[in-house]
Amino acid sequence: MILIAIGIFLPLFLLFFVTGYKADAGIIKNLYGVKVMILFPPSYPISIPYRYILAIGVVLIFLGVRSMDINR
Repeated sequence: MILIAIGIFLPLFLLFFVTGYKADAGIIKNLYGVKVMILFPPSYPISIPYRYILAIGVVLIFLGVRSMDINR
């Protein structure tokens, strides 16, 4: 159950930190173009493509459903 919640809320939370969204582009172009910027050391920003975060979320949801099925 906790993996499902993390898989849903992690991508939703990281939407606040995305950059590169274009309103006139389609959903696929935005999915490939949007990145999460991590500015922990301000002199060296790190950008992670948002599609990787979504993939991690899908895997976590799958693992949560799988663990619920095994426990049943």
